Amino acid sequence: MFKIITSLAMFFTALVTSGQVTETRNVSTFNKIEIADGVEVIFTQSPQTSLKAEASDALGLSTLLTQTDGKTLKISCNGNMCESVKVYLSAPEILAIKATSASKVVFTDKIDTRKLNLSLAAGSTFRGIVKSEGAVNLKGKSGSVFNIRVDSKSLSGNFQSGAKVNLSGTSGDVAIHTADDALCNARNFRTENVSVKAGGNSSVQISVKDAIAVDVAGEATVAYFGLPETAVLNPEAVIVSNQRTSVTQN
Repeated sequence: MFKIITSLAMFFTALVTSGQVTETRNVSTFNKIEIADGVEVIFTQSPQTSLKAEASDALGLSTLLTQTDGKTLKISCNGNMCESVKVYLSAPEILAIKATSASKVVFTDKIDTRKLNLSLAAGSTFRGIVKSEGAVNLKGKSGSVFNIRVDSKSLSGNFQSGAKVNLSGTSGDVAIHTADDALCNARNFRTENVSVKAGGNSSVQISVKDAIAVDVAGEATVAYFGLPETAVLNPEAVIVSNQRTSVTQN
C-alpha cells in the first residue's frame, strides 16, 4: 500500500510539473527593465544575454509580451494581470529597473553595477544584493516592498504611500525621504553621512557614523543609531530618547 501511495504521489507531482510551459525567446542587448502586470522576473548577472519565460499553460505564455526599446526591455501581459508567469533573465549589467502592478523582481546573486535606479509601485516587490561603484537610487510607493542589501558610494531613497523597506549594507552619503505611512528599516545599513526628511506618519531607522541631518514633520519618527559627531535637527524636532536617538516633531 505504501508503494502504491508513493507511486500515485509521484504521478500527480509529475503532472503538476509537466503543466509548466517554458519558452526561450530571442532578446536584444538591454541594461534596463520595465515590468508590469504581476510578472515575476528572476535576474542573474552573466556575460550572456538571455530570456526564458515560464507559465502554467501555453495561454499564459501567449499573453506575455517581451520587447526591447533601445536598451530597455519591457515585460508585461498587455495590461492584463499575469497568472504565475516567470521570466528568467541574464545580462552583463543592469542599470535601472521599474516594476508596477504587483510585479516581483529577484536577484539570484549579488549584482555588480556602475549605478542602479530601482523603482517599485502598486504592490511590487524586490529582493536582492547590489554592489555599486556609484549611486543607488530607490523609489517606492503604493505598498511596494524592498528587501535589499546595498554596498555603494551613495544612496538616495524616496518612499511613500505604504512602502516598506528593509535595507542593509554600507554607503557613504545617504539621503532618505519618507512620507504618508512609509516604513524604512535601515538599522543595519551602515552610513557615514545621512540626511533624513520624514513626514506624515512615516518611520525611519538608520545607523550613522559621522553626521546626520533630520527634518521631521507631522507624526513621523526618525530613530538613528550610533554617535555621529554632528546632528542637526529642524526647529520643530525634539529628541525623545538618548539610547536609541529618536526624533519627533514638537
